[in-house]
Amino acid sequence: RFIKYQIQVLSELFYIDIFVINNIKPLIEVRKKIENALTISIDNIYNINFSTDIEFYYKLYNYTFKNTTIHKHINHFDKILNNEYLCCYFPVMGCNVASIYLSNLRIAPIQFSGYGHPISSFGSKNNYFIVSKDIECLKYIDINYSEKKIYVNGLTTIPIYIPFTSYNSVDKQYNTILISSNFKKITPQFLNTIENICKKYYIKYNKKILIKFFPGHSRKYKYSDDCCDKCIESEYYDYVFKFLPDNELYMREKYTCKLSLDSYPYGGCTTILENINLHIPTIVYAGNEAVNNFPRYIYTFFNLDELIVYSYDEYITLAYKLLTDQAFYNGIYKKIKSVDLTLLCSVNIKDSILSSFNKLIEEYEQ
Repeated sequence: RFIKYQIQVLSELFYIDIFVINNIKPLIEVRKKIENALTISIDNIYNINFSTDIEFYYKLYNYTFKNTTIHKHINHFDKILNNEYLCCYFPVMGCNVASIYLSNLRIAPIQFSGYGHPISSFGSKNNYFIVSKDIECLKYIDINYSEKKIYVNGLTTIPIYIPFTSYNSVDKQYNTILISSNFKKITPQFLNTIENICKKYYIKYNKKILIKFFPGHSRKYKYSDDCCDKCIESEYYDYVFKFLPDNELYMREKYTCKLSLDSYPYGGCTTILENINLHIPTIVYAGNEAVNNFPRYIYTFFNLDELIVYSYDEYITLAYKLLTDQAFYNGIYKKIKSVDLTLLCSVNIKDSILSSFNKLIEEYEQ
């Protein structure tokens, strides 16, 4: 009775220009700009023939979620639940109560997630997860996901980053560290690592490092000051929060920084690409989950393994070396300047994604 090759996409994070929305770009080859990004929760319905060509249409329902237990507080709940779609796709799991609630309902025979904010639902009605053979730590993959894995190649999404060419018009500030993470990603242990890096530098040079936190984006939504923990003062560094809604100002301000520190255990992806484009060395901590292996994959792809660490002790040592050993820093900087980010697209993500969906549907039909 199910409409073949039709998929319902449920997400509260389809913001304009956010990385998550590009997860389905290889499938639909179009991108819908959705306004009211901070408040909207959506049900997008895509009509896709995975075997041949791709057709697109959409309907948009606001289903603003107001209560953690009562489904009547989801507008258009019946339209979401009572359908004949074969698949239901949750691009993001766990960032909002709505995704947790809806994924625990049987909305379609095939319910799955993928990389957006890549984390397993661990026990919902979702029965599949799209994972990358290149990003996952295969030794731990059965521990990290309760769903059945559908394997694809590369990033599994088309990478996006803000272009920047004004390198010669901005001066570097050589005692400045960049951190492009909202404070949901900055754990006490990571914050302690930041302080230890700055402490080591302060003891040696009697100078404070300036840390520039970029908790938001340069896009049409940005995090509020509420995302910033004000209790991070230290005698070893100064800090400032940057909220810059303009793309050019955002990139120019980031470019002033000498070094960037990626968060752990929840690492970056778009910010890593932006920093490569800005020629800023970024230390990344590789772990056992997809959330901390996107940077490792990108750096290994471009032969930048010198910037990958596997412990906080390694993190502190490498950061101090990049801050104090100019010859070492210059060598890394030269390698980053030579990177061609367009090469990431050489991995045929679209065909890999389409192939994975074909396998998923074929398995269901059997």
